[in-house]
Amino acid sequence: MVIADPDESNKSAINKGIREGVILAEAANLARDMVNESPNYMTPADMADQAKSIANKYGLLLEVLERKQMEAMGMGALLGVAQGSQQPPSLLC
Repeated sequence: MVIADPDESNKSAINKGIREGVILAEAANLARDMVNESPNYMTPADMADQAKSIANKYGLLLEVLERKQMEAMGMGALLGVAQGSQQPPSLLC
């Protein structure tokens, strides 16, 4: 990619902006791909595993809440929706 700017003092900021834009675009595409998978392929456990892998790769903090933790936190609405599935729920934080 080439961006022309006669002011060389902007080069660092431009490169930083490009890097951040690429990261955001790739993250958005991955999220889009994950949610577009059929639920029998991308189960909550599979999504949690993929998120853990990404978090480990990039040194990010991730917490995955399971059913018992959600019950303790009073997340009845989420757990009510999860009752419609044979898969146990997971919440990525």
